Amino acid sequence: MANDRKNKRAKKIFWLLCFVLILIYCNEISEEYEPELNVFCILNSKNNCQKVIVDRTYKMEEKEQYDLEDVQVILSGNGLCDTLVQLYDSMGIFITEDSFPIYAGTNYNLKVSAKGFDTLIGSTDIPDTFAISGLHNGDTTTYDDTLIIRKSKPNMLCSISFTYNDTASAELGLWNSLDSLEFVIPVSYILMYADGKYLIRIGLSDSNVYNYYAFETYDSLPRCGVAGGVGLFGSMWTESLTVFLKTSR
Repeated sequence: MANDRKNKRAKKIFWLLCFVLILIYCNEISEEYEPELNVFCILNSKNNCQKVIVDRTYKMEEKEQYDLEDVQVILSGNGLCDTLVQLYDSMGIFITEDSFPIYAGTNYNLKVSAKGFDTLIGSTDIPDTFAISGLHNGDTTTYDDTLIIRKSKPNMLCSISFTYNDTASAELGLWNSLDSLEFVIPVSYILMYADGKYLIRIGLSDSNVYNYYAFETYDSLPRCGVAGGVGLFGSMWTESLTVFLKTSR
């Protein structure tokens, strides 16, 4: 009986020590963790103004609530430099004050600072222009036709959207052709099942956007095109063409 009591007491002490060590370890991790600036920005040649979303990372026990102070967002490239302004009714969303055009094959930089945080620096190389075949501006097309997009590098994603008869619009998401340098897309995949006029917008991304979206999980927070913080600073070059879909005989 005495041995049983000693064994039970020893087990209790063992589990108590384990619990204490776990608490100490978790506390050390919490103390070592320092929040960082977190940005999301994809520059796009189709936009006159550019947008940057700014927040910070949070500890597991923290409530996510925008509380950044003295935020400054500067976008520069191709001889242009703009200090972005925060939208009045949208915390953390900053836009260029004036038109900020994007040029193919050039480098653009981002600088974000806020009180109490390290300065975040970002860099992106705008993709080059690309070739489109299978459909041409002003063509009349059917579902039997195919759109072919040729890219210059394998690690680029393709974005497709369209506007139907100058009214209804749809975003078709991001396409990945893996190691191929071509996107081969049947017209039936990208256009609505109705005859009419379609303005098709096709965008190719830089490698930063590719790396951000191509992987579903991360061992750590994504740092795609940024240093001194986390998130994404990437770019996309967009071309457009107008076609007329005819399905009836």
